[in-house]
Amino acid sequence: MNKAELLEHLEGRYEEWRSFLDQLPADGMEEPGVNGEWSMKNVIAHLTGWNHHLVERLRAALAGEPLPASPWPSELVEEDDTNAWIHEAHKDQSLAQVRDETDRSLREVLSLVAGMSTDIRIEVLHNRGLDFHLIWVGEERFVPGEFFDHFRDDHQPDVEEWLSLRAASSGARNGK
Repeated sequence: MNKAELLEHLEGRYEEWRSFLDQLPADGMEEPGVNGEWSMKNVIAHLTGWNHHLVERLRAALAGEPLPASPWPSELVEEDDTNAWIHEAHKDQSLAQVRDETDRSLREVLSLVAGMSTDIRIEVLHNRGLDFHLIWVGEERFVPGEFFDHFRDDHQPDVEEWLSLRAASSGARNGK
């Protein structure tokens, strides 16, 4: 895979993401229960929190600078603790703020990939029927589609179950 193909792939995933969000019920985006107590807004903020870290690391690597520390406190070593920190940091944002921040973050990934040299080392890993795209900047490896991959692998099943339960509940309330 070359840079142009990777960029086209990522742009396609971004458009799929935006279409997916547009199909979600606007009145339920802040309703808890999508993933435990998290709402869809919380899931999106969670994905974006991790994506910000990717963007900052990738930007530094491309500039030949040292990789920055994570934005969360260094004593947080467990992923669940980091997720809780990200949740706390974003829980009071409005849905519009979260969606805007997500769009900016995803467009930044696209911009960084678009600005890379055409000879950037890109690998496609195949695992359990899924593809994961890696780019290498020096000895550092980055997953530019991590936002989408993480959603697909860890959150989409919960969102789909939530949507099904919501539809069933709505149907029951409407006598269907």
